[in-house]
Parts: sequence; C-alpha cells; structure tokens
Amino acid sequence: MEFTTNIEMKRGDKTFLSAFAFIENCSKLRLKQVELALHDIEYQRYRSFSTDVRKVSFLLGRYCAKKAIASLYNIKSLNQIYIDSGIFNQPIIKLPNIPNMRVSISHDGVSAVALAFPEEHPMGIDIESIDDEKSSEMSTHFTAHEKTLYQGMNHAKNEIDTILWTAKESLSKALKTGLTTGLEIMELETLEKVHQRYFRGTFTHFFQYQTISIIHGNKVITLLLPRKSIVELDRNSNLFN
Repeated sequence: MEFTTNIEMKRGDKTFLSAFAFIENCSKLRLKQVELALHDIEYQRYRSFSTDVRKVSFLLGRYCAKKAIASLYNIKSLNQIYIDSGIFNQPIIKLPNIPNMRVSISHDGVSAVALAFPEEHPMGIDIESIDDEKSSEMSTHFTAHEKTLYQGMNHAKNEIDTILWTAKESLSKALKTGLTTGLEIMELETLEKVHQRYFRGTFTHFFQYQTISIIHGNKVITLLLPRKSIVELDRNSNLFN
C-alpha cells in the first residue's frame, strides 16, 4: 500500500502547503521498482548497506521523501531528486530551484513516511508500530503528568504509549536533536481525542508546537507542526483507512 496527499495549513492570512507520503508492505518486485527512484549517489549508499533491513528502510524512506517533494513541485522523475544526510543524519534536499524546502522521514520495519514542507513552517514526522513490548519500554520514559493523559481515552495503553512516544520523536526531528535531549523536556502537556483514531497534543515546554496523531492499522503516525497553524485532515483519506 502507498499513497501521497497534500496538506494545506492556514496561519493568519497565510497558507502553507506540505505533502505527506506513505508506503508499506512492498513485494520484492515493487522494491526493485522503487530502486529506480534513487539518485546515483543514493544508489551507491543503498548498495553499501550490509543488511536487508537497513537497505529497505533507507530505500522506502528516500522514496517517500521524493514522492512528497514531487507532489508539491510536479516532478516526474524521482531520481532527479537527491536527498543527502547532514552531520546529524537529518535529510537534506539537493535539488536546483528548491532552496527552502525541507523534508522529515521516518520508517518502521516495512513501512515508511515522509513530510515535505517549507522551511518557514517547520514540521516533523514519526511512525511506530503498536507493540506491547515496545510500549512497556516507552512508558518507562514518561513523566508522572504524561501518565495522567491516559485517563478518559478509552484506548489500549499501548496505543496511547505509542502516540506519546511518536510525539516526542517528531519534535526531536524538527529540533534536529534526536532523542539525545532529556525526554522529560519534551513532556506532553495535553492529549485530546478528536475522533476515534485522531488525536491532537501539545507540549509543556515547547508550547509553540502541536502534534496530530493518527492510528493507522497497527501503527501510529504523528505529524508535528506549529501550534497556531490550522489544518483539517480529510477523514475519508487513506490515512484513516
């Protein structure tokens, strides 16, 4: 399964456009086809990885990033887009005439997501599987306040754990720190259930940001964006199926 969708965000009298791309559970044939999206330099790096797991995560992540970028700029040949890595392994778009575009990438096993967005409107993204063992480890890093956010949610603990965790991950990507920063500084202040599989969150200390989390099958996808930006996701889109 794969899909790409543009997301419109309003902030005052300005409108910003980002693009979201998702892919999962590719067949071997589809993976070979996806390889064609790699730039020559990316393909060399892809071939250098010693494990199939690392190869697949790199391939799917780069593919999603390119699909998102291409959606915004109507680019037909994905292999024209080169995505380099910065010193903190953050993705950097190398494409003439697109100087102020950024991209955030996340992958989880056989799934990957990416978000392309303008530099003036910072964003981040994360995807994680909902898993009891992972959930138990995640919850050891939550503050006492965050553990009160489970109340009244009427959702499995592992789902809320994964929402909280991906919120922190998406913030760390926007900040370009990774989770090397103390997790308590990334504490969630609020978590609101918008509808059955759609949640909004805010942070105690990074109050300028908000998160949108979606339960998609057995995974959670979380988008981070500025708190005062208004975005309405189409609940009939593939994101909610």
